[in-house]
Formats: sequence, structure tokens, C-alpha cells
Amino acid sequence: MNFQVRIRDELHQNLKEIARNRGISMADIVREALERYLVGRAFAEQGRKLILEGSSHQERTELIIPGFTRKP
Repeated sequence: MNFQVRIRDELHQNLKEIARNRGISMADIVREALERYLVGRAFAEQGRKLILEGSSHQERTELIIPGFTRKP
């Protein structure tokens, strides 16, 4: 299935740069982003936290994404 998405010029430039730096297509970047979104959404719906952790495991930050609602 193919579809088109209109995005701001700035986001388009960011998308092109990320794709170029990673050596993959812009479509692949969008697919990866959607997959990560779905994982994050599933965690939030289960009441779980999304935690970013530094490589030394000493720094941890909770990732809060507007629109994702954790169950109490």
C-alpha cells in the first residue's frame, strides 16, 4: 500500500538528513518511527513507564509523550 503525507519543510529536511546519515530510505525512517510509537503506546496502555537509560546505567529519565496515557 502506498500513501502520501504532507509535512513541514523543516521536518522533511530532518527526515532526509536522518535517512542520509543512516544510509536508508525516508520510508524506512517513517516505518521505524511508527514501530517505536506502537511500542511506546502499548507500554503506556499497560501502565508501564518508558525509561531512557545512559550507557553507564547511572542516568535514567522517564520518557513522557503527550497523548500517551498511563493507567493509574
